[in-house]
Amino acid sequence: MKKITFLTIIMLMVSGLWAQPKYQHYTIKSGYIEYKVTGNSSGTKKMWWDNYGNMSRTESNVVTVTKIFGMTNETKEERIYVTKKNQFWDANLVEKVYQTGIYDIEENLAFYQNMTEAEKRAFEKQMLDQYGGSIVGKETILGYECDIVSVMGAKSWVYKGFVLKTEASIMGITIVETAIKFDQNIAVPASKFEPYPGVQYEDIGKVEVPGMAPVTATTEVTSSTPAPTKTSAPAIKCSYSTFESIIKGTKLGGYKMVNVKDNTSNYSAMFVGFTGALTIMGTSKSELSKNTDLSLFESFNHNGKSHYYGTVPDGTAIIVSYPEKDLYVMYIFNPAKSQDDMLEITDKFGF
Repeated sequence: MKKITFLTIIMLMVSGLWAQPKYQHYTIKSGYIEYKVTGNSSGTKKMWWDNYGNMSRTESNVVTVTKIFGMTNETKEERIYVTKKNQFWDANLVEKVYQTGIYDIEENLAFYQNMTEAEKRAFEKQMLDQYGGSIVGKETILGYECDIVSVMGAKSWVYKGFVLKTEASIMGITIVETAIKFDQNIAVPASKFEPYPGVQYEDIGKVEVPGMAPVTATTEVTSSTPAPTKTSAPAIKCSYSTFESIIKGTKLGGYKMVNVKDNTSNYSAMFVGFTGALTIMGTSKSELSKNTDLSLFESFNHNGKSHYYGTVPDGTAIIVSYPEKDLYVMYIFNPAKSQDDMLEITDKFGF
């Protein structure tokens, strides 16, 4: 399920969205935005909203092709996300996962709503500075002048709280979402705000903050991770269930696991946090040798295991060998981390 991250909240506060009266998520009463998705992904995203965002519907139909260490994977996303006041319904039509729950973002941002305008501007600057962000310029999209907000490698073009363009790049994967239509204050049929029908939704209870499109730069990168298949990787002696159990059983401070997949010739997982992302891939020696030249990496022994350290596009990586399982595990960090910082994290995984 997509959830708005603290990074997203920073962008929204800077854009002025959260300076609006309570319960008005957006600054425009109703409308429709359509995005063209390009880069490693291709497809469309559409969003309708009414009552200043208290009702919204987002439809995603996107195919993403990723290539990490020479291994190519294709992911299809077909998703319908509906919100009414503080309840959401998330229908993932590809993975057939259907969830509903409630949120209360006003409580999380009450401290901000109660600030004076001067205090809000100071707080926004503090948040941007803390995460290395800034407003880097202005540009006109669809005739609307936007602030360009850059935070943690992602850029968003923001007009009155609406993101009309997003560029995000992580580990060589680039995703661009550009608004090609932006209709404001239109009549939106009530049927648009009905959950996707004919499925059983799992009630996951209260979540910290809502998944509000269109500002989804962080979660979109998450959705570009490799697609699941029904076939286990036959060359890996470590079973997928073991890989999955270790991934889900490992707690990393400052990170949250968002994905774990079986991709035929490899396994993969992704963690995201305020400081960046961690992608993990498990594969066999034969598969690794097809795509990766270990001689290009710095080799060393650590905790009785062979390790390989090197740089990758937009980050750094450590590869750990488990010969008894014919398993190589690649830990890819974006942005780059020092070898010692990486080992502190990779040591937590008990493969």
